[in-house]
Amino acid sequence: NPETIGYCQSMNLLAAVCLYYLDFNEENTFWMLASLVERHVGYYARSMCGLKVDQNVISDLVSYFEPRLSDHVLGLGVRCDTFTVPWLMCLFVDQPIAFAEVKHIWDHLFCRGNELLFGTIIAILRLKKQQIMEATQYEDLMQ
Repeated sequence: NPETIGYCQSMNLLAAVCLYYLDFNEENTFWMLASLVERHVGYYARSMCGLKVDQNVISDLVSYFEPRLSDHVLGLGVRCDTFTVPWLMCLFVDQPIAFAEVKHIWDHLFCRGNELLFGTIIAILRLKKQQIMEATQYEDLMQ
């Protein structure tokens, strides 16, 4: 719907993955991309209000489940959304998960909905917790 959804750079990555896994069938790719953008992830609305709400939820979840990690990151002057926005916008295609694993996340996303994204982000942060806790400045976190 062009009245509510705007183009975001990450859509090119979503379209590329759809094309790849759907054997370059353009029509099926269009419908899968439309499903991702319109039904499963409301991040592409012109206001990006869905993304903003989910970023607040993620911050709260990280504070609740990983309070030391949250405090450390905030102590470096960095908010979680600094690195989680790109993860959500491209549904982990570009980072921080290996491309071969992305299809499994997407399968679960179609079956279970956006709640899966929150658990995935918490799991990624837990896997990278030692690296994050060793960071002493912003640049260390962004590697």
